[in-house]
Amino acid sequence: MQVSPPLTDTTATASDARYTVTLDVSGMKCAGCVKAVENQLVQHPGVVSATVNLVTEVATVACEPGQVDPVSLAERLTEIGFPAQARAVEGTAIAPAENLPDLAEQQQLATRQHFQRVAIAATLLLLSTIGHLDHFGWAKIPLLSNIWFHFGLATLTLLFPGRPILTDGWKGLRHKIPNMNTLVSLGTLTAYTASTVALFFPQLGWECFFDEPVMLLGFILLGRTLEQQARSQAAIAFQSLLALKPALARLIKDTGTRMTQADAVSEPSAAFALHPQNSVEIPAEQVQVGAWLQVLPGEKIPVDGEVVAGQTTVNEAMLTGEAMPVLKQPGDAVMAGSLNQSGRSP
Repeated sequence: MQVSPPLTDTTATASDARYTVTLDVSGMKCAGCVKAVENQLVQHPGVVSATVNLVTEVATVACEPGQVDPVSLAERLTEIGFPAQARAVEGTAIAPAENLPDLAEQQQLATRQHFQRVAIAATLLLLSTIGHLDHFGWAKIPLLSNIWFHFGLATLTLLFPGRPILTDGWKGLRHKIPNMNTLVSLGTLTAYTASTVALFFPQLGWECFFDEPVMLLGFILLGRTLEQQARSQAAIAFQSLLALKPALARLIKDTGTRMTQADAVSEPSAAFALHPQNSVEIPAEQVQVGAWLQVLPGEKIPVDGEVVAGQTTVNEAMLTGEAMPVLKQPGDAVMAGSLNQSGRSP
């Protein structure tokens, strides 16, 4: 069976000259971060549009030819607090394949880091809560009820589990793109600063609120840990779905023995003289629109396309859940990842 990616337009347009840059972007926490990254990308000269996915942490940027350096795009995002790395331009890898981040491993590592921070914050929150048990009629513990002890707990919370939040919030404020971390930082630092002033200058008569920063950061970290765990599970499922798509495609060379598409539809059995030298394996992402691919029985279809020669049955259970094979003839559409079952190349 021969497959060709569908042609969307037979005439060249200005948009055909554009190329796509793929960036791996980390440090995004919410929809506001996604919007900030997109705004930074589209403001770069030569960038036509940008789409950012929060779950996969990937930015897809459409650029004018010769006007955008992918490395400079990544450096710009890194400067404003979103570490980025240029992955590819139109299917040509910039970074070595072995250095590209694995989505599932990335998310699992981030989940472990979140669990470590929330464990520290929970311990500090527990100690802070025990220090106030005397307010409910329980026995008073001298050390844990001391205001200087609570000052130390708040300081440790800001320096260790809360430090990434404070750092990211400051970066966002400094680059005039405040985010959720900026809001949390303002709240915790305000309470901590006012309480510190009240502690060292008791004559002011202010109240100390050292427990508020501990509780606020503790609950924020707990929520983000649960969110990160859900994101990690979604990333693993997404990675499993991507694994269904084959990495290689068998490209039919234009050696002159290939017939036109009209001839292939009318006489598919003679559409192509099969010979080992007439096909070559290439990465599936490098397949161009209009190219002809050969898919042998038992192989997965590498790209979305249209059957131009041959007849086969295709298992599309990965898309529809229906295990019954679907008959495909010249002119029928096929989807990447579906399994070619019985068709044979002429």
